[in-house]
Amino acid sequence: MNEHWIEVVVVCLRQETERVKTFTLSSKEWTLPTWSAGAHIQVRLPSGTVRQYSLMRSRTPNSYDIAVLHEASGRGWAQANLHWEVFAPSSQNDDRVGATNNLFQVELRRSGLFLEVLPSDSVLDVVRRAGIHVESACQKGYCGTCLTAVVEGVPDHRDDDLLSDDERASNRIMTICCSRSCTPKLVLDL
Repeated sequence: MNEHWIEVVVVCLRQETERVKTFTLSSKEWTLPTWSAGAHIQVRLPSGTVRQYSLMRSRTPNSYDIAVLHEASGRGWAQANLHWEVFAPSSQNDDRVGATNNLFQVELRRSGLFLEVLPSDSVLDVVRRAGIHVESACQKGYCGTCLTAVVEGVPDHRDDDLLSDDERASNRIMTICCSRSCTPKLVLDL
């Protein structure tokens, strides 16, 4: 097998929960390869240990984000015994105060389509049934693969803290796999 290793450094470390950290990896010498949903990387630690991690949406150009879980039986963060990924929402997205599953309309501005989203459907389901291809991976709002620009309307954001408070407040982007609409009509840039 032909292996090519790219040296990276940790440029950001975020404590997501008591036991989960997100590491942002970047290289100053190389442009990191592009990737799609479901992609993995192998990380070779200074100790020589190799771990495999799923890639997550990164907010930083030329970087990869990986999330790891510190297990109680492990040897600690410093020795990089971080070998489990957590990509599940921490709460039930539609149990929030004010969340509704009402019928609403979606206009796909570039496609010129007008679609109805039933309470039992996701926007992603309806868009795909109309023949529009949108990438997705988790279908729960935590990977960011299906992020879509909002032209008009107010999304009912149901991603589990994927978007920052500012991104949510701007109402200009949404995860169409799980988020719905607070207004009778949403216009998406699709």
